[in-house]
Amino acid sequence: MLACLAFVLVVFVIESFILLQNEIPLELQKVFSYFEDNYKGAKKRTKVPSRKNPRYEVKLWNCYERTKQGLPRTNNNLEGWHNALQSTIKSHPQLLSLIDDFKLEQSNTENLFIKLNTGLLN
Repeated sequence: MLACLAFVLVVFVIESFILLQNEIPLELQKVFSYFEDNYKGAKKRTKVPSRKNPRYEVKLWNCYERTKQGLPRTNNNLEGWHNALQSTIKSHPQLLSLIDDFKLEQSNTENLFIKLNTGLLN
């Protein structure tokens, strides 16, 4: 249920959270409290209604705009690149060996860029 809030327009996240919170079973109350404190901002106990700053701002974890624009919602592509780079570089390479590995990676990236721009790769 809470995962759906990542795909709600940012200005409606708090309102949507309240709607969900009104429908949850008692067993999930602690989960919702945790989410409220860390991702939405808990209500302050003051006369003027306001909220504390959440640990993670809504704009940081909300994917509405990214999804709407067709952008990736995760960093899996970066994780894949890092894993591939790690597999080609020894765990504790010497400096010159590391520089050669970086040059090779740069060359491969430039070749891929050229292929994408010329239409040889989709």
